[in-house]
Amino acid sequence: MRFGNASIMIINTTTIDTGDYTCYFPELNGGLTFNITLVVGSVPKPIVTMSKVTDSGVQLKCEVQGAFPKPELRWQNCDGNIFDAEEAEISERDGRYHITLQTTVTSTTTTCFQCVVQQKDLNHETGSTITVPEKPFVDPCGKVTIEGLMTGIVVGAGLLVLVLVLLVFFKFITVRRVRAGTQKTDGDNETNEPLKSEHITV
Repeated sequence: MRFGNASIMIINTTTIDTGDYTCYFPELNGGLTFNITLVVGSVPKPIVTMSKVTDSGVQLKCEVQGAFPKPELRWQNCDGNIFDAEEAEISERDGRYHITLQTTVTSTTTTCFQCVVQQKDLNHETGSTITVPEKPFVDPCGKVTIEGLMTGIVVGAGLLVLVLVLLVFFKFITVRRVRAGTQKTDGDNETNEPLKSEHITV
């Protein structure tokens, strides 16, 4: 105090220590009062998962458990471009916030995405990154799905079998007609001219 310096150290703080503190000096210049607001924050690193893969895109989920004060969450790619997200699911238990934020990303030029958690009151920010497997998106203009490829193979094989059956059928008819033209008539020693077939066989 003789050097004009007074300090109080609070150790092992928890979120319940958050509040307004007053320091009063009754004998300093007729009495002086100093006020300070203490905010004890807590936010674990968010958990990010790929919850669902559909034809429309990939659904990503970000979960924060036990944060204080209430943070803001956002989804962005690793270049910093922010994505639209669903409305956040927020619940509060024992003064702590549990938040889930989901977004669906469609075909993009990157597979790296981040969930960022920001506490503006504390000027604090943290986040987690997830890498989606190489392009699980389906581009209807430039890519063929496995199901579509298999369907095309089955349909093509069916058409090929049908064409072969028709070719064999018409060739059989052509042979029978030609053989019928080579038979001899009674009393005629000459063989008739074979009937000409107008069918072309392959």
